[in-house]
Amino acid sequence: MEKVLDIAKGLLAGFVELLTHPVSKVTGNAPKEDIKNSAIKGAIIALVLAIASVLATIRSIFISYSKTSTRDDYIEELNPIFSILRTFGVYILVILAVAIVLFIISKLVKDEKSLPFTLSMTVNSFTVVTVGAVLALVLSFWTPLSILVITLTSLHSLLTLVVSFMSSLSVNTDKLVLVSAVILTLVGVVLAIITMIKYDLKLSVYADGKFGEKTQISDVSFYKSKNYLDELKNSSNDISDALDSYGDLSGLFN
Repeated sequence: MEKVLDIAKGLLAGFVELLTHPVSKVTGNAPKEDIKNSAIKGAIIALVLAIASVLATIRSIFISYSKTSTRDDYIEELNPIFSILRTFGVYILVILAVAIVLFIISKLVKDEKSLPFTLSMTVNSFTVVTVGAVLALVLSFWTPLSILVITLTSLHSLLTLVVSFMSSLSVNTDKLVLVSAVILTLVGVVLAIITMIKYDLKLSVYADGKFGEKTQISDVSFYKSKNYLDELKNSSNDISDALDSYGDLSGLFN
C-alpha cells in the first residue's frame, strides 16, 4: 500500500511540475527518453483519451434518452469496445503526426532533432490535456465547468508544445515561423483536399440517389397521367353516350 501511495505521490508531483513549469519539464525530459518510453507513454495517453471520449458519449446518450430500449439501441450502435479501439487508433495517429511534423520542421531549419525527441516532447505536452479530459468527465455533472476544464488544459498543452519546441531550437525565429507556416499550410491543404474528395463522393452518391428517386417519381407521374387521360377519355365517351341516349328518349315525349 505504501508503494502505491508513493507512486501516486510521484505522479501527482510530476503533473504539478508539468503544470507549473511546463517548458522546462518537457524540454528536460525529451533528451532522456528513448523511442520505447515515448511510445509506451503515448499509447497510455491515447488509451485514456479514447476511454474518456467514449464514456462521455455514453453519458450523453443516457442523459438524452429516457427510454431504456432507446438507450440500448444507441449503445449497441455505438459498440463501446470497438469505439474505444477506433478512437485509440485515431489519437495514436494524431500524436505520431504531430511528432513527425515537428521532426520535419527541425530538419528544414537545419537544427535537426531526432524523432524520439519530438515524440517525447509531444507526448509530455499531451499529458495535461489527458488529465483534463478525465477531470472534465468527472465534473460533467455541470457542463460549463467541464468545458472550461477541457478548454484550459487543451490551450495549456498546445502552448507548452509550441514554446517548448521553439526553445529547443537554436535557429533564427523568423526562419522558424516561415518554415512552420509553410509546413502547416501544406498539411492544411492536404487535409482540405482529402475532405473535399470525401465530400464530393458523398455528394455523388446523394445526387445519384436523388436522380433515381426523381426518375421513379416522374415515371409514376407519367403513368398516372396516362391512366388519368384514359379514364377521362372513357368518361367523355360515357357522357356522349348518355347524351345520345337522352336525345333518343326525348323523342318519345315530343
